[in-house]
Amino acid sequence: MPENESTDRIRLLPCKRNKLFLSLAAILTILCKGIRTQKAWRYSITVDSSFSVQRGLALHIPCRFTYNQGDLSRNEKIFAYWFKYPPYSSPCYLHYEVCKPVVTNYQYQTVQHSAKDRFYLLGVPDQGDCSLVITDARIEDEGRYYLRIEGSRQLKYSFLPEMEHTLPRVHVIEPLQKVTITVNIEGAGYSGSGKERKEELNPVIAKEGNTVNLMCAADGRPAPNLSWMKDNQKIGEPTPYLQLREIGPEDAGKYQCLANHQNRSTIKKMVELIVQYRPRMLVFNTTQTHRRGSILTQGCSKELSSVSNWTAEVGDSLELLCKADSNPPATTSWAKRDGRLQKPPDNQLRLTNLTVEDEGVYVCKAKHELGDVEGTFRLYVTYAPKLSGNPQKNTTCYYHDNGFLCTCTLHAKPLPQIEWEVDGERITEESRRRGNWTVEVSVKMNEVTSTLNWTGSLDRAHNIICMGSNSYGIQSMQFLLNAKKDSTSESSIGKSNKALFIAGLCGIFLGAGIFMLCLFLIRVFKQKKAILEASHVEGISSGREPQEKPKNSSHIYSNVFPMGPRLSPADKPKPAGERKAKVPQVSTVPAPRRSEPPELQYAALNFKPKSKGVPDLSDDNVEYSPIQRK
Repeated sequence: MPENESTDRIRLLPCKRNKLFLSLAAILTILCKGIRTQKAWRYSITVDSSFSVQRGLALHIPCRFTYNQGDLSRNEKIFAYWFKYPPYSSPCYLHYEVCKPVVTNYQYQTVQHSAKDRFYLLGVPDQGDCSLVITDARIEDEGRYYLRIEGSRQLKYSFLPEMEHTLPRVHVIEPLQKVTITVNIEGAGYSGSGKERKEELNPVIAKEGNTVNLMCAADGRPAPNLSWMKDNQKIGEPTPYLQLREIGPEDAGKYQCLANHQNRSTIKKMVELIVQYRPRMLVFNTTQTHRRGSILTQGCSKELSSVSNWTAEVGDSLELLCKADSNPPATTSWAKRDGRLQKPPDNQLRLTNLTVEDEGVYVCKAKHELGDVEGTFRLYVTYAPKLSGNPQKNTTCYYHDNGFLCTCTLHAKPLPQIEWEVDGERITEESRRRGNWTVEVSVKMNEVTSTLNWTGSLDRAHNIICMGSNSYGIQSMQFLLNAKKDSTSESSIGKSNKALFIAGLCGIFLGAGIFMLCLFLIRVFKQKKAILEASHVEGISSGREPQEKPKNSSHIYSNVFPMGPRLSPADKPKPAGERKAKVPQVSTVPAPRRSEPPELQYAALNFKPKSKGVPDLSDDNVEYSPIQRK
């Protein structure tokens, strides 16, 4: 065979040469992977992927492993090491602290300082047991751990995730202990800096229109799930941050932050939000007491809006309570528009025994530091029809021309409806058209005047009734007109009435004269009786002591027969001191005739002795007259 031919047989083209190299590399890779997979299949570990432990407590991690028996010589001991994963990319030597295992059964191998006396290898590695115990768990214990086994010679294997092995993960749980709420208020009256509100500063007070930011925080591990509730109702999605924009009264209440931990523990923290706001509306609470004669009936309490009307009857009583919806409470007061209250009340207005003067508009004013507001209450006082108190509008009925004219004036609220009834027949629109009467009505304010003009025969009496009514009562007036007679009879009746009047006057004067005469006679009788008693006393005393004279001054009354002509009242004798001495005259006194009884005369003798002894009789001015006794 030629040399070249043989040479031609083994020569390859450049492109084919490259493809051959790539194919060989792929075949070698597959073969190596198969060998490696076969070796890994001979090594296995059984352990859970996740464990949780509360900080300060202990954790037990059960673990089992298998290995290639051909890699271990007879009577060769297996040493197990637990390391914290991941391994460092840089060369890691066992004398480095971070590269040291956390636990091992090789007595000459040191472990990490933080894990010493806390991590323990419970299982026997020679029996394939790699169980691990962690005591007094700490936060730095959290992480993933992997197992490495070694023999004295050939056995050296690490159970890494790259070899599709399971690594246990340890979670260190820190229980919930405290939840804090931070409050930040933005708006009028507050600065931009946040204000932290803790439990001792609860509640939080904000003003209407402010923006309130609530931030909740909890110190749990892992971080708890935070959510908000208001008055035991959830608010939105779980979030540690809650913002209340331009708050109003409806935003006031109790807000709760709920911290839910994965270990099923829950802690709540509550903060109360108080919203101060100006009076938004006024409400009137009304209670009315009705009076029907002497009976009082109290109605139910009613709540009215700030602009309301109310109707009450004369004599009723009314209580009005003014309430303002504000925080803090507003100060309320009452006033009467176009009027004056005798005793300005506070928030409660009492009107007893209502009259028409109580009608009007009442204003309730609510004063507040954030703003004032007022409400009005209009009171209407109604009453049943009554006679007009105006003297110029009398309710009368009299004859007029060929008939009679009747006027009826009534005032009421609401206005009364006046109807007429003549001789039992009610006057209606139909009767007006076919009758001989007309009715005119005039209205002024709350007063209605109705005038009935009737024409017809007046030879008989007529009974006229005026009736006024509204929804609160009826008022009626009755007039009785006698039959109208002719002029002759009327003149005779007038004369007889005049005569009766004169006779009555005469009787009055006669009775007065008789009364005066009786008084005079009584007085004369009393005087006569006194004189008789005095004369009787004098007769007794003169019979016993004829020569004795009275010791004291006294008046003695006696019957004196006239010895001369009578004296008129003008010739009444003067006192002795005022008379002049006269020459005594001798006169003859005729004896009284028996046919004429002697006329009794009365005289008074006044004795005035000068001393207790014998009276002095030397006075020449003393006159004496004879006294006759019976």
